[in-house]
Amino acid sequence: MLQVEEWVLSGLDSAVTAVSFLTDADSSAEAKRRMDSLAAIFEDYFDTVPVDDFSEIAEKLLHRLEGFTEDTVPRWAKRLFRDNHYRRFAKKLIGSKHYDLLLQAFHADCVILSRGIRGVASYVRPYALAFDDLTVLLTDQQVKDIGLPRELVASALRFIVEFDYALDELVESKFDWSKWKVPERDQFTNHDALADVLQQVRPLVTGPLIESLETINTRLVRRLRGANSALQHSEDGVSQAANSLVELIDWTFRTAFTDEEVISWLAAVRKDFVYDDHGRTRPTKRGQALCFVHGGATPEDGNVSALHEMMAVAIVAARTGLQGLKHADEGTLEERDQVETHLRAIEGFLTVSIRLLWGGLPTEHVEKLHLRLAA
Repeated sequence: MLQVEEWVLSGLDSAVTAVSFLTDADSSAEAKRRMDSLAAIFEDYFDTVPVDDFSEIAEKLLHRLEGFTEDTVPRWAKRLFRDNHYRRFAKKLIGSKHYDLLLQAFHADCVILSRGIRGVASYVRPYALAFDDLTVLLTDQQVKDIGLPRELVASALRFIVEFDYALDELVESKFDWSKWKVPERDQFTNHDALADVLQQVRPLVTGPLIESLETINTRLVRRLRGANSALQHSEDGVSQAANSLVELIDWTFRTAFTDEEVISWLAAVRKDFVYDDHGRTRPTKRGQALCFVHGGATPEDGNVSALHEMMAVAIVAARTGLQGLKHADEGTLEERDQVETHLRAIEGFLTVSIRLLWGGLPTEHVEKLHLRLAA
């Protein structure tokens, strides 16, 4: 009657089971045993999923959600969820006793799922901040050309924080969905809370990145620390930091992939980011950046995502901005702020590239990249 297929219900059940299992503080099971059990849970689930039709189903679902407005909601659905009509309907359908039991089970499952969602939200906060550090360099036209969601461009971290608070209020209200509301782009009111989160999350970007880079090549770490130190303590710190950071970007791209490899990769993804250098074809910085964020791997569909495109555009913008600051003579507070903004963008670029996007590549492929950068 509700046109909900069995594999959807199985998916929700598997999700609840998985989150409950992974977040069970009383369980003494080792991480590997938990993951093995989790794999078994989803192995049973995927037996119920119509894999051949899954992409088509997902596409249809997204299409429906995009066209979902208040005007498209059926009249019976509006009446059902108005003035507690659905409760009276459900009680008549299955009986008051069974309805109360079902409601208790529903609330319990929602608490478990919200716990898992909030755990994921907490995990992605450093990456959201890194994303913000990059998008701050983009112009409105670049954002439009890339096709980024406006909520994320406004602030990915703010969006996640607001979502987390909204979810917390929903749990406190015992899942009264009439209270559910994620604020729009310019409706963030808890600026003090965001400032506190920013202060907590910033070290989670820089710290783990430095640790990752130290295992690859200490030269990368020295460049970042040297730029920051010059900016804070040297009289001509703006110029020194800008020079150091430009060299860091160029060295990283040049060491990770040769020009020939980048050009070959660009041809595979149908991107013409090359130029003629006295009779020699060379990739542009944007082309190098795109190849780097993909780890040199060609996307399965051959298309570059908006996230990858954004990162390439942003790091090129950072490099261009730093080039203009290399010859800064005055070292004003504004110039120092600009260099610091570009420094954070570079940290964001490396964080999302090396610690997130490369994580989806085969281990052998990543190890080869690390060996190259260790040279």
